[in-house]
Amino acid sequence: TLKHPNCIRLYGNFEDDSFFYFIMEYAPKGNLYNLIRANKNEGLDKVLVANMMKDIISAVHYLHNMNPPIIHRDIKPENILLTKDNKVKLTDFGWANYLNLDDEERTTLCGTPLYLAPEMIERTGHGKNVDIWCLGVLLFELLVGNPPFSGGNNKDLLIMNILKVKILWPKYPKKEIDKDAKDLISKILKYDPQQRISIEEMIKHPFFVKNCSEKPINLDNIPQYHHKPFIISKDIPNEENDNYIIETKMKYLNKNNNFGVISKDKS
Repeated sequence: TLKHPNCIRLYGNFEDDSFFYFIMEYAPKGNLYNLIRANKNEGLDKVLVANMMKDIISAVHYLHNMNPPIIHRDIKPENILLTKDNKVKLTDFGWANYLNLDDEERTTLCGTPLYLAPEMIERTGHGKNVDIWCLGVLLFELLVGNPPFSGGNNKDLLIMNILKVKILWPKYPKKEIDKDAKDLISKILKYDPQQRISIEEMIKHPFFVKNCSEKPINLDNIPQYHHKPFIISKDIPNEENDNYIIETKMKYLNKNNNFGVISKDKS
């Protein structure tokens, strides 16, 4: 049901006796974690980060305004893919869930330790603001090259530093973080979820206003999502043991064609 230009599209799914198949949008350039590592964990250019984050925030805003709202709960560099045109795509909705009531909160402990919000750790109930926290952690990591919280190999120390909001701001001789970015991150990474800056306020912050190419930024103006029909072909290059899989796909698709255009010919 999700059709946003910055959310990976799931076109359809099917199964046979051996596998589940998910037909998804193709993003061939890896994820943001690999991009950070390729830059030797030194952080990315602030203009690049601002424009990437603007698109990620747009995707989260879209999720939060669904009916009922959806919270992702695992926003991190590994879950943001890059297309061939270097567009960012939020993916991996394995921990995502609905908020069915206006003020409903959930208590499941889920996500990745480095990105867990305090209310998630303490299991006091969480809602949309758990994604806001993750956006702050992500913004810091993209700019600095490392997450804002650390415990070495000691998970208990990591948890304590998160609960105390003990942020590892870069110091000389490491490149200092942009002052606008530091101010924004400080307003996002608040222990109390209710004190965190909202997405609507976030996108109006000087960090985005100064560095984003889109002016003014309008989160409600979502570009129409265009995609080509999905075509599956028997002429796909096969790897070892793939003949059986592709034959099975074709048999199933011929019986259950709900993916738009399905063709046996090259296209």
